[in-house]
Amino acid sequence: MSGDEPRVELRPRPNGFWHWTYVGAETLPSNLEYATREQARSSARNAYPDLPLDEPPQDVDVRPREEGRLFALLRRLWTAALLGVILVHLARRVLGVRPSGGPRHTGRAR
Repeated sequence: MSGDEPRVELRPRPNGFWHWTYVGAETLPSNLEYATREQARSSARNAYPDLPLDEPPQDVDVRPREEGRLFALLRRLWTAALLGVILVHLARRVLGVRPSGGPRHTGRAR
């Protein structure tokens, strides 16, 4: 396979997850990681069905490091919690609710 031809590369990450990358005039990595080679292959085929897929041989032993998976899980949980806090904060601002639960002061005299 020539290095100039567009292709999709399928590779394991050090944390044990898999990812794919489009390699052509530009290099475009997938934005997700996949738990298995098959999931990454399926995603790559969906994204670029007509391009050749360059992947390591099947006998390559890629064992996920447990600390890598744990870190990925914690990172996703942290991201979800942070997103939740931001959404609650924005909802309170939009709805005009103060942290004490009372209505927002508008500055007008009653």
